Amino acid sequence: MSTKSLSRPVWLITALTLVLLASSAIGASADTAANVRWDIVSVNFPTTTISPGGVAFAVAPTNLKIKLTGSGTFVAPASGGTTGAVTGGGTWETFDSGGVSTGSGTYRVTNLADWEFANSLPDRI
Repeated sequence: MSTKSLSRPVWLITALTLVLLASSAIGASADTAANVRWDIVSVNFPTTTISPGGVAFAVAPTNLKIKLTGSGTFVAPASGGTTGAVTGGGTWETFDSGGVSTGSGTYRVTNLADWEFANSLPDRI
């Protein structure tokens, strides 16, 4: 297994995953900046428990796969948009269509691509 740099499509998948998995905003509202923690989460459906430390997979139409783990924080800008006030990262591993590992490594979050406040998560997350 070799360590490789992530290509542009992998970065796009990673960015989308991180945005979709932002897990909690502390004191966030649409008109104030807030500290937000994001995690790729693990869900225990029988107990309805959501915990950090999960694994996310993405599959391309050609059946190539990527596995991601990660967590971090960012300061959500009051007006939405981007920020460099971020921390975190995780691991990645890619697989060919037969499920054989083709590379792995770590990633570090360096910038928030976009932030749109949406209060759709339960308070207990």
